[in-house]
Amino acid sequence: MGSLSFQILSELVDSCKIHPENRLLLGVSGGIDSIFLLTQLHEIGQPIVAAVFNHGLRPEAAEECDFVESFCRERNIACVRGEADVSA
Repeated sequence: MGSLSFQILSELVDSCKIHPENRLLLGVSGGIDSIFLLTQLHEIGQPIVAAVFNHGLRPEAAEECDFVESFCRERNIACVRGEADVSA
């Protein structure tokens, strides 16, 4: 395990009091920061479920949700998706 992965695992256990076997629900936007965190958690073996939500505010949001779902599917990461027109 690399030093960054070790630091993430240490933060989860020490600061967040999350047991390494606890399943986490991680909000994933599809941006580089959330994809990076998703990848790191997956690589250290942390059980995770990615959650992506299309608020219906931007036309490209559906594509971003598709990307997150595809990214997760390729890595066998559980993913849930929601959509709503929040401006309505």
